[in-house]
Amino acid sequence: MIDDENTVTVYTTSNAVEEGDICEALEAACVNYVVRSLEDEAFDGLFSGGLHSRIEVLEQDVEQAREIIELVVGQSESSDEQKQSD
Repeated sequence: MIDDENTVTVYTTSNAVEEGDICEALEAACVNYVVRSLEDEAFDGLFSGGLHSRIEVLEQDVEQAREIIELVVGQSESSDEQKQSD
């Protein structure tokens, strides 16, 4: 279990798919993480401002996690651009 006092937010997701892709990549790299939801279920996400969740990791894993997330997000964006150009 990760101690909340030692975590750093490394990314804020905009949807569940993005969150899932990032978590899967972090798990594959054996990076411990915590997901903190930014959506209020009582309001069905109406007041989240398009933000879904925060991904937090231990301080010593910040650099590795950011590199992994950059790759995941970059792949997702290039996939979206490919779909739009078709």
